[in-house]
Amino acid sequence: MSTSAQHRVERRTARRVTSSAVNALLVVATLAGLAYLAPSLLGYQRYVITGGSMTGTIDKGSIVLEKAVPVADLAVALNAEVRALAEAGCTHIQVDEPVFARRVGDALAFGIDALATCFDGVPDSVTRTVHCCCGYPRFLDDEEYEKAPPSAYLEIAEAVDAVRIDRFSLEDAHRPNDLADLLPRFRDTTVILGCVAIARSRLETVDEVATRLAEALRHIDRERLVAAPDCGLGYLGRDLALAKLRVLTEAAARV
Repeated sequence: MSTSAQHRVERRTARRVTSSAVNALLVVATLAGLAYLAPSLLGYQRYVITGGSMTGTIDKGSIVLEKAVPVADLAVALNAEVRALAEAGCTHIQVDEPVFARRVGDALAFGIDALATCFDGVPDSVTRTVHCCCGYPRFLDDEEYEKAPPSAYLEIAEAVDAVRIDRFSLEDAHRPNDLADLLPRFRDTTVILGCVAIARSRLETVDEVATRLAEALRHIDRERLVAAPDCGLGYLGRDLALAKLRVLTEAAARV
């Protein structure tokens, strides 16, 4: 084959490859467009549940694809997921609420009602639990991170106790509460009391945790008190987390 003929073949091959690549990109773009438009065409709305979902806040960096969604609508969407978990056989479902303690006004105005909606239709065989975060550090032993006001749990306790939630998890180790004032506000709800700090590397003693649990039992029935860490153990590492859990379980067994 002559050099000129070879060049013509190479050019035709290059055009076919380029054409195929362009066609592939067009197909991908078309499919992406259909995936984006199809929910709207079918009558569905798209949204992203942000970190402050239950009280309508949007964290910096969150992405909202279409429009702001009312908290009540988000609660209905979450309820569908919770009910699906129950139907799949889950017997203990926990919803974590990161901002109630920081936005007490919103929590009382509509947030706690929305939280109750999350558990609508869930059978009594399922234990319904809510963890209300009081603040989470940026790193271990970060003593400067902002905690929610000490009054926050006091202000929302009776409203939480009035809805169909079986267990309410609150933090007490890093920033102790006035248990004599707080715990009697929960007349029916079981309280999961944070007894070991998740933001400090210091290991609590069994005596310290047992003393705090004994104080709690002066203000709530034994059957409605559960000992737990304040929040997630991610910053502690495996060894320290296990050590804190051993302290927790030994203290709980002692009282």
